[in-house]
Amino acid sequence: MKIATRARSAALVVATLAAATLAVAPHAEAADAPVISDVTTINWASGLTPYVPLYTYVQVSFTDSTPSPLADYRVSVAGIGSFSIAAPASTPGLALVVDSADLKFGQSYSYTVEELSGIQVVSTSAPATFTLDYVQAATEYNSSSVLVKGTYSYYAGKPARLTTVGEWAPGTTFTTQVWVSKTKTFTQADYDANIAGGALVARYESSTPLTSFKLPKALIGKYVWVSVVGSLEDKAGVTFTLPPERIIKKKR
Repeated sequence: MKIATRARSAALVVATLAAATLAVAPHAEAADAPVISDVTTINWASGLTPYVPLYTYVQVSFTDSTPSPLADYRVSVAGIGSFSIAAPASTPGLALVVDSADLKFGQSYSYTVEELSGIQVVSTSAPATFTLDYVQAATEYNSSSVLVKGTYSYYAGKPARLTTVGEWAPGTTFTTQVWVSKTKTFTQADYDANIAGGALVARYESSTPLTSFKLPKALIGKYVWVSVVGSLEDKAGVTFTLPPERIIKKKR
């Protein structure tokens, strides 16, 4: 039995929506200052990985009656610093993101949007307060693989089974990905093959966690990489990942 690695931080295997409380201070911005409209989180990731590639950023959306190019704005987080990272191009309106690796989950921070002219701050929004928190998650995620000659393995033709210890919060949705590689090292060619339809499992936003998947004999000698993400609206998600497990011929 192989036990998955559990991740709950703003690293590569983290997160979905984080809890947000938006509180605007009583003073008003100047007429041409930015106005924060929302603070939430987004998952924005890339890179060569066999796992669901999740990285949490705090996204600050705002408006401005006299908008400047997005490059002229930055987000200031009290006690942390300033960030000028543009949100993904698909994000509507004006939005910047903050790398949540710099933040502590469960702690509230005050955010402001600053408009710059060169290096000079010419206007500042009223602050908004935002708090990160996690979805209630299982404490363990285990697979039915067995240790064979020093390698955790599944027998082809038998279903692989996944079990959990602990409870997920009601309403949690699950993304499960089982990708395949030719060897124990995951390569660009493996990535391309899975993207092109070679993934063994690609199950998104399911209301129940996946408990088993088939292992066709055609995959004998190859490796599978299992990752499961549980997420809930307004919460940071939790990811479980399993190291590569080999598919071997069933014993007679």
